[in-house]
Amino acid sequence: MGAVNCYLIEGKNGYTVIDTGTDSKEAKDGWKEVLSSGIIIEKVVLTHTHQDHIGLAKWFQKEVVVPVIVSCLGYEEMKKNRFSHSRDRLNNLIIKHGGVALPHKKEEDNSIYDFEPHKGSNATWCTCWWSFE
Repeated sequence: MGAVNCYLIEGKNGYTVIDTGTDSKEAKDGWKEVLSSGIIIEKVVLTHTHQDHIGLAKWFQKEVVVPVIVSCLGYEEMKKNRFSHSRDRLNNLIIKHGGVALPHKKEEDNSIYDFEPHKGSNATWCTCWWSFE
C-alpha cells in the first residue's frame, strides 16, 4: 500500500514499537529480522486498533514477551472487533488506498484482537490507558 503503519523509537531502556503492522508472514519475518539484530523491545504502543496497526500486537505480547499498551477507547474497539467483520473492513481499507483485495477466505480470523489487559502495577500510563503483558 505504500503506507507506514509502524515505527521503532529508541528509548533509555530499549525500543518502543509504535503500532505493529499487519498480521502477515512478511511483517512477522521483518520483525524477526529486526529482533535478531539484538535490539531490546521495551514495549508496544498502539495508536489505534485498525488491523494494519494492531496485527502483530498479540504476537509481540506472547512471543517477544513485552507489554502492549492501548487506550481505553482502543480496547473497547478491540472487544467489538473480536466478533465483527473486521476482515471486510481491512479489505475495504486496502482497496481504498490502492492495494490489491485480499484473497477470499471462508472464515474470518479475529484472533489479532483476542488478548486481555493486565491491570497490574506495571502500567506506566495514566488510567485512560491499558497495559497488556
